[in-house]
Amino acid sequence: MPQLIKNFLGTLLISVTTLSYAQDTATTAAPASATETPDSRPDFDLLSRCRKPEYPKVALRNAFQGNSIIGLTIDESGKIEGISILKSSGWRILDDTVTNAITGCQLMATAPNIKVTKVVAYKWFYEGAIEYQPELIPESCAESELVRFASDKEPGRGIVVGAYISDIGMPGRFSLEWGSGKLELDRASVELVKTCKFKAASRDQKKLSAPVSLRLFPKTPVQ
Repeated sequence: MPQLIKNFLGTLLISVTTLSYAQDTATTAAPASATETPDSRPDFDLLSRCRKPEYPKVALRNAFQGNSIIGLTIDESGKIEGISILKSSGWRILDDTVTNAITGCQLMATAPNIKVTKVVAYKWFYEGAIEYQPELIPESCAESELVRFASDKEPGRGIVVGAYISDIGMPGRFSLEWGSGKLELDRASVELVKTCKFKAASRDQKKLSAPVSLRLFPKTPVQ
């Protein structure tokens, strides 16, 4: 698992399952593969016991990819009773697909008789994905009085803004993927991203237009 995700999870980490979803150009789902860290409860098996999320076709058409870091609360009977997005993949449709697939899953065959917390990481990618994604040029952005960009190591879902970056590094087609619940903060986040420039995505040394998502936080705690 990348060191970034390890740092992010910190003491919350009990075990991590990485589910990789391959997808061919005809949008036919390929089998999922998984690796798990050792776990003190051997019947924890998300792949075989819960429904596998399928890559949404609209996400494929829009070239969305990323890692959904999901927190699970498992009740005394071994059933998933709570799900939270600890860190978004960057695209709400991918995060929602995970939570919809595993909500209410009877995850453990043997009742643990206590509540258990788990953290799982779903990795979304597809064959032919753009190898080098757009990259923010931080110094190109205007200053916002209300919000700031999150660092990679900061925990929390934050405010997530999506955009398409042209082959010359200009952003457009903005979307608020995850909001704060505060209209002024959400608007400020989108407006900040609009001021930025990017290094364009590329494949085989050719620049391409591609989607990107960015995570932001309020400059002062939300009351």
